[in-house]
Amino acid sequence: MRSRFLSQLIGPITLLASAFCPLSQAAVQNRIASAVDGGSRTSLPGTIMSRARRSTDLGAAPADKKLESMSLRFSMTSAQQASLSQLLADQLNPGSGSYHQWLTPEQFGTRFGLSSADIAKVSTWLTSQGFTITRTARSSTFISFSGTVAQVQQAFGTSIHNLSLNGEPHISNVTDPVLPSDIAGVVTSIVGLNDFKAKPHLRARKASPIDPSQPLYTQTLSGVTSHYISPADFYTIYDENPLLTASTPINGTGVTIAVMGNTDLTSGNVLPDANVAQFRSAAGLPAINLKLQSAIPAGGSDAGVSASDVDEAHLDVEWSSAAAPGATILYVYSSNNIFADSLTYSIDNKVAPIITISYGLCESGWGTAMLSSYNSLLAQANAQGQTVISSSGDAGATDCDATGLATEGLNVDFPSSSPYVTSAGGTMFSGDVNDSAQYWNSNNGSNGGSAISYIPEQPWNETSGSGDSARGCRGRRCQRFLFKTTVADRFRCSKRLFPRSS
Repeated sequence: MRSRFLSQLIGPITLLASAFCPLSQAAVQNRIASAVDGGSRTSLPGTIMSRARRSTDLGAAPADKKLESMSLRFSMTSAQQASLSQLLADQLNPGSGSYHQWLTPEQFGTRFGLSSADIAKVSTWLTSQGFTITRTARSSTFISFSGTVAQVQQAFGTSIHNLSLNGEPHISNVTDPVLPSDIAGVVTSIVGLNDFKAKPHLRARKASPIDPSQPLYTQTLSGVTSHYISPADFYTIYDENPLLTASTPINGTGVTIAVMGNTDLTSGNVLPDANVAQFRSAAGLPAINLKLQSAIPAGGSDAGVSASDVDEAHLDVEWSSAAAPGATILYVYSSNNIFADSLTYSIDNKVAPIITISYGLCESGWGTAMLSSYNSLLAQANAQGQTVISSSGDAGATDCDATGLATEGLNVDFPSSSPYVTSAGGTMFSGDVNDSAQYWNSNNGSNGGSAISYIPEQPWNETSGSGDSARGCRGRRCQRFLFKTTVADRFRCSKRLFPRSS
């Protein structure tokens, strides 16, 4: 009787255990049947960026030029893709045993990556071609490596050329690469065959002048009243003050926000950063808990401070920390490719539950192979419980255009268009247009704030001849000036516009 009773329990117990132990899965199967044979080769389509196609070809690139941020991004089988889609749905379903059961990078690799045997075969082949392995993903989803143009052309059967686009020098593959068929069957893309970078979404514009003797956030000069946004205004307008002043404050303490960067933050990355310190001091905030993390590949070079990227870096660090003044800000930086290095590092090492990135490129500009690879990376972030926030860009549906309107067709910005990303756009204040006194004090508080309450707003969409459309002040009609001579410069925004929080 006891034996029959136990046997009747085994089935239900097994089902219950499987329902609430979602992480126990069979190891992935080997997909490369034998040693790699270079005789049969297969092309990888969709690897040439549209910017390379639009460029002026200046001929072959120097054979000895080093490419530092290359990687083979592995594909998933159809069964793995279906399983991942189900997992992502289950992780958000309170009735599932997988609800909020976030994976580690290693657990992700066990279910959705390449087998260790297959990774060893790919690594062996790359090394045999003269490449240096710089990183193997904890998630078993990619292998990073470095090498010369000559090695790339020999191994991948492609041509790397010098190019010129809008007066800027670049290099890029001008033909799709080929791989041994055994390897091509497990690879989605080869990242790093060009040096085209995603662009920061910050745009500096001229705001109304200020009185340098009184650099206040609300001020009137020559009869024109301007309202410059401070963190205190953010707290008032979006009702964050009750959280910050609660008996147990909800201010980000204990949470890390990873800010993606493509430059050193200061010369030599020496902290504290005077710009960030000035921002916090002007806002009446305590010193920032800021940490730095290099995502530059092993053996790679640090290009130092990039003039075209450092203002975006400061702005993102400052406003992320302003929105969550008690949070730890981890600035993850690279020099060559913010997606291949900073973003990939942050996800593959699960450095923080929140990732913010203010760089992007129009969808068609990436090439289908790159889009697929980076969407898989972002899906991994979601499976690991990481929220990725991206700015949507200024150009609306004309994101590919360098000049004019929709000359390159209708395209939105990636990664904002990814289903695995929370895209932050922009708004413009509209309620205070005719009655400023209802929403703004004439004087500034001790922390610079002058907003009285929430201000009615609408989506920012002021298409101009330059193609700016549908975003908001963080890309923007609202921005910090490039010079930082006064306190107000730290929060300099044209009135009725508000920076998005990512």
